[in-house]
Amino acid sequence: MDNTSGDFPCNKMDTRKQLPLTPSQQGFLFHSLKDKKRSNYHEHFTCIFSQHVDSAHFKWALETLFRKHECFRTDYNWEIDERPCQVVKTDVLPDIYVLDCEQEEIRFLLANDDIIIPVPQDDGIDAIIPQLLQADLKYPFSLKTIPVRAYLIQSTKESAFILSYHHIVMDGWSLSLFIKQLLQLYGAAVVSGVRDDSAIIPSSLKPLVDTLSARRHTFQHEYWAAYLREGTPTCIVPLSQYHTDTEAENNSYVNQTNHVEINFFSGCVSENTDAMQRLSYHPRSNLLCGLGHPATTLVLC
Repeated sequence: MDNTSGDFPCNKMDTRKQLPLTPSQQGFLFHSLKDKKRSNYHEHFTCIFSQHVDSAHFKWALETLFRKHECFRTDYNWEIDERPCQVVKTDVLPDIYVLDCEQEEIRFLLANDDIIIPVPQDDGIDAIIPQLLQADLKYPFSLKTIPVRAYLIQSTKESAFILSYHHIVMDGWSLSLFIKQLLQLYGAAVVSGVRDDSAIIPSSLKPLVDTLSARRHTFQHEYWAAYLREGTPTCIVPLSQYHTDTEAENNSYVNQTNHVEINFFSGCVSENTDAMQRLSYHPRSNLLCGLGHPATTLVLC
């Protein structure tokens, strides 16, 4: 998939809500569509609290962040234009499941299916989490709907929060910002009893898309100019000048040139990971998509 973003019009829907994909998102979409049976980009983050969480305050904090940050209200479409788009919703939020593990079993609806998870006796939340993660993975995200789900598992002594999402939504750096803001909102609401979200600055996808588009053209020019600066100029003779395929195959100069060209470009992939990451840089203040992998489990005492 090509490395284009931010430089084509989206004509068939409201352009204020529809945006191109970033280069990283294009890659995630391509591989997700290519192999729909695998869940390589289906991510889980688990946060275990050693005390009971106030579900009302916690759900409010979650919904606040989902509203503040566009990446949690975005679905993806690759059929409405020549290039894939992401569409930001204004009135749709991800599903939040509050589950009581003090019962004999946990039961909830997922993709219109009745999910039943037995609760082991005296094993606590730790025994339920693996079962819930396995059940969630059995229902891959449709990228045409918001690919985010949240679970809050409750017991009398402890709680667990699970965020299930597709990697196209955000990266590991963004996840850390999200968790920090979630705990900030929830903690302040519990301590003061007041639900105040004024400290959370909303983030939009458009600045990232525009920045990556502008940086892509400039950076690629500078990168290849520097990379080729010390190279030896080479003239690649067009194969079309030969009258037969045999003449072209027997020409050692052409064969050698093609061989060098292939090695040259294949080598630059592994040697320039840092340069690729620079293309996917995003501002620290935003919860947006780039490169990276999220953490797995966080335990809070």
